[in-house]
Amino acid sequence: MFTRWAGFCVWALVAASAVSWTLRIFADVRRVPAGAQAPLAVAANGPMTRLFGAAPVAPVAAAPEHPERDRFQLLGVIAPGFAILAVDGQLPRTWRVGSTITGDTALLAVSRRAADFGPPGGAGLFSLQLPEPGSSGTAAGAVAPPPVTAPPPVTMQAPAPVPDNPQRRNGRRHAGRVEREDGNPQP
Repeated sequence: MFTRWAGFCVWALVAASAVSWTLRIFADVRRVPAGAQAPLAVAANGPMTRLFGAAPVAPVAAAPEHPERDRFQLLGVIAPGFAILAVDGQLPRTWRVGSTITGDTALLAVSRRAADFGPPGGAGLFSLQLPEPGSSGTAAGAVAPPPVTAPPPVTMQAPAPVPDNPQRRNGRRHAGRVEREDGNPQP
């Protein structure tokens, strides 16, 4: 009786799997139309938000850029508090958090993809960010890797012909002796 129930359960699982895969393969997938666009952010701040009681939010003005920001170029961040910087277009150097880079500018903090700068022991005046790894741009001043090219095609040469065995020229070879075509052994 157990084998009948086990067989029934196995075949029920096979049928369920077949139905599941059939529905996945042949189901109608609704695709996004080619001309579709994402809704604008302006619509989110429109009359519906006022209707539900949200207070209008004034746009935040961008913080002014620090004049010394253009002198520094962040090329990389090393995990425990080091940053790779180029100052005034010179060769890049590694700087430790807390070290004074120029006159009154020091490296204050290093995070995963950014570095903060300001006076030694003071508040941060400006920060520099590295681009995201998936973005199309490279870090400022970084050299893009050379394009990958395919190796040249390999040409195959025909193998050299095998020299003819003089013992087989006049007949067949059998167990160390050669017979002629007429069946008599060679001397």
